[in-house]
Amino acid sequence: KYIRKIHEGASAARNCGIAEAMGKYIVFVDADDYLTELFLEKLSGTLSSGESPELCFMNCHYVDTGKEILENVLFQMPEDLDTSRNMSGKEFLDIVTHGTNRLPGSTWLIVAERNFLIKNELQFDPKLIWSEDSDFIYHAMITTDKIKCHGYCGYYYYMVNDCSISKTFSLSKAMGRLDVYSKWAVYFNSDSEAQKKYSKSAREKVVQQMLSEYCEILNICINLKNKQEKKCLYSR
Repeated sequence: KYIRKIHEGASAARNCGIAEAMGKYIVFVDADDYLTELFLEKLSGTLSSGESPELCFMNCHYVDTGKEILENVLFQMPEDLDTSRNMSGKEFLDIVTHGTNRLPGSTWLIVAERNFLIKNELQFDPKLIWSEDSDFIYHAMITTDKIKCHGYCGYYYYMVNDCSISKTFSLSKAMGRLDVYSKWAVYFNSDSEAQKKYSKSAREKVVQQMLSEYCEILNICINLKNKQEKKCLYSR
């Protein structure tokens, strides 16, 4: 189904897709990215094998720079991981915070059961113009204990489009990302439910990941032309 709607941003478009979809699972693909021919077939095999998950994370993807194709592995799946059974949120967070592993923060790295999203009223925040996907993923992850991992690399992230929203830096974007990361850093660091559910080492590691990623964004602030905006960003 093709839906034509007023342009209100990526979050509103994704929310519309979730509401209109008829399938059991939702897959998100950005407009300038593409998939291998076997991507959905391989993904379906993981989802239908054994227990049905509410959320499935892909551990790797390709990066298309226009000149070369690079493979980016966010987290290593344990060799003894039984992909036919669901794991808890605690088990998953332990995996993605082990060693150099990272918690996926892009929407196209997850697959979500539609009924799970509808039942828990999980939507993208239209007010966010950056990191809305990370905010959505963290909400979904802490809401379920039925998670699977998918090890087939079949998603191509296209990095060449200079008009992409992720390529243009602004003060509002930086502030938006800070709001998202601050909220979730506080959650994993201080929330009583999080302290009960996740190990201390995993919580500390995921907070450190968020801080490190935000520091990388702050380094881009040298591109801000407005001195007042730079001052505001540093102050924040």
